Amino acid sequence: MPSRAEIFGISAREGIGLEPWFDRILGRPVERTGPAELDYIQYGQGEALLGWLNGVIEIQGSSIDGNAVLLDFATRVQERLASDGVEIAHLKATLAADEMANDLGVVNLVASDRTPELSHALIEPLDRGELVINLRAEAAPDLLKRGVIEIAESRGRPGAPVLHVVHLECFSPAQPTPTYRLAND
Repeated sequence: MPSRAEIFGISAREGIGLEPWFDRILGRPVERTGPAELDYIQYGQGEALLGWLNGVIEIQGSSIDGNAVLLDFATRVQERLASDGVEIAHLKATLAADEMANDLGVVNLVASDRTPELSHALIEPLDRGELVINLRAEAAPDLLKRGVIEIAESRGRPGAPVLHVVHLECFSPAQPTPTYRLAND
């Protein structure tokens, strides 16, 4: 079946190709079409390649540079998983300071060959915080779990913050079985 999609090459980061895309989405009404056909078997096989890890790690120390902790954590996960030949699809870690409820830092890593980046930076140093992790990688869930625990339990240099795993859940998604599908009007 031929594609009904228009394809625009854009990069919001670089500011490339945005003008034609904006002209398209703001200039013409969107044609109403039926739902896209989706091969749920193929989709499920792709999803099954990924291990998923969601977790919470408590961080304690004195006057911790949370932004440095986020970047270091993401880099260490990247290096640890690379040593096992694991390709990262997505890593997002959010650090919330206990002392400052509105102060958050967020690091993202969108591929194994990219550099972790802060999308939100903490304003103040912290003494305690909670690191929430969301990781998807092409590996068995237990491998992801071992890697994250290994990183959290390694004490690092003297004076480095102490990391304590509070909660980790690791799994591979089950084959999707859609109950409802959109119908054409």
